[in-house]
Amino acid sequence: MRLTLATLLACFVYMTTFVSAISISYRVTWKEGKKEGAEASSEEIETSRKDSVINGGCPVAFEYTEINHQKLSLIVLVTGAGIPILLSLLRFIPFPATLVDQFHGYIIEPPLFGGRHASPILGVGLVPTRGQSLFILYLIVINVVFVAIGYQPRQPNSWWEHGLWEEILNYVANRTGMLSFANLPLLILYAGRNNLLLWLTSWSYSTFLLIHRWVAFLCVLQAAIHSALWLHIHVGISQDHSEIAAVPYWYWGIIATLALVLILPFSLLPVRQKMYEFFHAAHIVLAILSIVGCWYHIIYRYKRQWGYENWVIMASVIWACDWVLRAVRMTGNGVKRGYITKLGDEYIRVDVPGLNCPGHAYMYFPTLTWRVWESHPFSAIGMSQVTGPETGSNHVQAPEPKVIDSEKCVGLTSVVTTGETSSSTSPQEGDSAAHVIKVGASFFIRVENGTTSLLAAHAGKPEGVPLLAECYNHQSLLGHSFHGQPTPNHPNLVIIAGGVGITAVLPRLAASQVLFKKPAGRRTLYWGLREEGLGLLKAVEDMIGGRVEHKGEPRVVKGDRECHNQTERKWGDVDIHIRVGERFDFRAVIETELATTHGQGGTVILICGPRGMADEARMVVTAHKRKGVAVRLVEHSFSW
Repeated sequence: MRLTLATLLACFVYMTTFVSAISISYRVTWKEGKKEGAEASSEEIETSRKDSVINGGCPVAFEYTEINHQKLSLIVLVTGAGIPILLSLLRFIPFPATLVDQFHGYIIEPPLFGGRHASPILGVGLVPTRGQSLFILYLIVINVVFVAIGYQPRQPNSWWEHGLWEEILNYVANRTGMLSFANLPLLILYAGRNNLLLWLTSWSYSTFLLIHRWVAFLCVLQAAIHSALWLHIHVGISQDHSEIAAVPYWYWGIIATLALVLILPFSLLPVRQKMYEFFHAAHIVLAILSIVGCWYHIIYRYKRQWGYENWVIMASVIWACDWVLRAVRMTGNGVKRGYITKLGDEYIRVDVPGLNCPGHAYMYFPTLTWRVWESHPFSAIGMSQVTGPETGSNHVQAPEPKVIDSEKCVGLTSVVTTGETSSSTSPQEGDSAAHVIKVGASFFIRVENGTTSLLAAHAGKPEGVPLLAECYNHQSLLGHSFHGQPTPNHPNLVIIAGGVGITAVLPRLAASQVLFKKPAGRRTLYWGLREEGLGLLKAVEDMIGGRVEHKGEPRVVKGDRECHNQTERKWGDVDIHIRVGERFDFRAVIETELATTHGQGGTVILICGPRGMADEARMVVTAHKRKGVAVRLVEHSFSW
């Protein structure tokens, strides 16, 4: 899919260049025809005029084109960063709420086509929403149009010995190179974890990552066209390729272009998902190589005379600032230790004492692998508790691993916290009192290949594993929340979680209880797990502690056996519905909740779980938005 789009866009750019050349050629021919028809006073005057055009016209045309190179490149950069801010400010204009909901339901939130947004198409790419597509289309259009406008060729011209076609090719080759440079700082800005636009807009990090990939595609395509046109000029027109190929600026340009081109196949979705560590390392190495190549390409060619290197400096500064801020976040937290508990065969819990992490964290595990630069994103459950044997010591110890036997029905423990420590008793006979120690943050992680499997191997070890953490809680300065907290206009909260997605939504429930001393609206949690997730279920119950009240005696059927796990619970003012080994009908769930809260204000639908579940929820929510229903969808995901 992506390769097809790349081919079509490349053909379109080449056609645009060709049409531009024909248009410019026509204008020049027409002007020259008018001049030829003009009456000349004498042969000497005509000769003088031609000499003036040949010797003086070329600097004028070159200066005009260079000015447009800079103007158009600045437009790409400024609008690419400024339009998201301006669009986010529109939320302060008091449009009718029903009109806003319908506009979002038709124009902004649905996928561009089909019913998939979080789930990849053909396994190779994600379909943007219609709102995202409009901005991406804008970026594509201005980058294509800017290749074809803003030229004023002069012929005859002593700078271009082979005529108009050579002059046009030179201008277009330089324009594509400049636009590629202008997109460099933009794509680095979009990808940054400390992206300033996250604080200045209402756009999510996932949205900026998606746009980053499209801008990167444009940047690489323009660099490839720039290189291809100059290669054609030196091989097919000037016929001096053998001489120019030995010049440093030429081969540094080749290095930069090849590095940029290689980033694309190494960043395809299957590579990111199945070989994340390889993708991450290759991405960094190739990005550094491309920036270094661009720098020396300009320095050896122009020796800092024209300011082209400023674009490379800008991109480098943005990237360096992002990494410096990452280091500041890590050093602010210091070196922590993570204590791992195994929760069945598929999940682990990592408790990190002393870590204040209100949102999510990128964690580094320098002792697990030689690739110390690698980091992995995990959602944190804020302040939590670790249960372990009471020792009378202030030293935080890892709990003993509690492996859940999926063949048995597991009772749910209840932990009541008093002060810093308390005792915990289990309803099962034979369980002894346990020591409860408050820790900074806990992370529930699904074990897969790579780093998570290495973490699982350290489960139950009392020394834990050293780690570094960058903690983030992206909150817009415009007052927009990415976390799905209720608002006065949307007081009702419906949370839908799948599996380990519970880690991202539990803090939102806690935050909503802090925001409102009395329930401002209805709060409901729907959590679906596979049978292998019983260990995760018990761990969450232990963490919530005595605030859980059981309701009724529903049964979860597993084959020909029944397990008496409670599937309806109460946590404060939050109704909790849990299903193990059975899927919720999310369309029915959302429609029921919206019907229940009808006339009681708007509803926030917060979802974190499998991609298919998120897509299904998106389609249901947008369908209701088109009817003018006050409902807002917030999707928590890490899409690479």
